[in-house]
Amino acid sequence: MNSSNLSVGLIKKSLSSLADTVGKKRDGSFIIRRGFYYRHGADAESYKIAVCKKLMGAGVGFHIKDYGEHFTTFRGGATIANQSHWFVEIWPE
Repeated sequence: MNSSNLSVGLIKKSLSSLADTVGKKRDGSFIIRRGFYYRHGADAESYKIAVCKKLMGAGVGFHIKDYGEHFTTFRGGATIANQSHWFVEIWPE
């Protein structure tokens, strides 16, 4: 898939329910987030693997820029970015 065709909507569609939010950063990379309240045995590494499998299966070319976990106390009504979440940042190929 051509990187010029890569968009937030296309990534979100490729990941279906695996991503709560997808955003494009100023440097051209994309950030994919999934919020959690309970981990249920999952971690940032397992989330990165799941995202990579889905994107590769959809034919999206990318490189991992960063991934990790943001943990904070629960705040009702806060955005995913301000709650506990796993994230994967990718560079389009």
